[in-house]
Amino acid sequence: MARAGSGLQGPDGRISSRLRAVEFAHRAAHGRKQIFLSPAFRERIAARRTNGGAEVRRFRASEVPPPEEARGFWLALDASYPGLVQHRGVDDLVIGAPNCGSWMAASPDGSGAWAVVPAGPRNIWTEIHQTALRWRDAGEPEAYWLDLEPDGTQRVSAGHGESALAWRLPAPRDTATQATPRARHHERRTH
Repeated sequence: MARAGSGLQGPDGRISSRLRAVEFAHRAAHGRKQIFLSPAFRERIAARRTNGGAEVRRFRASEVPPPEEARGFWLALDASYPGLVQHRGVDDLVIGAPNCGSWMAASPDGSGAWAVVPAGPRNIWTEIHQTALRWRDAGEPEAYWLDLEPDGTQRVSAGHGESALAWRLPAPRDTATQATPRARHHERRTH
């Protein structure tokens, strides 16, 4: 979840504001079907972690994911790799991608490395690692610039040059101009 500050409008019509992540939570209204992993999905993860399975690979990784408090990182991960849902209430880092059935669980193994169990077609651990590299190169931002262009384009960025971490936000849907099927039917009958 993110919070934008008050914005400043430039002479070119661009509005800029600061965007700060407040917690790793997903916005169901922005294309997310769910913000929690379903009980069935959690049970499948638990069974595969315990019993193994053909699609489960186990490995050790020296990369350490940023902590839960690194909210700027988790915001960048959510934007860069949509569809991830974190399982709360467990000691390990468990993240699933319900749309494709992928998941990964990671926990410190006591030696400074992480024991990682990924499953499914998506490699969520690699997505975390790639985002962490970009986030660290950008200076580990906790806040980003949110620029709203006059044409409606929305960009989020932090850092400068090659070390910048940036992405575009999906275009907002204009609900005022989108007529419902019933309203369109009514329009046709009255014209």
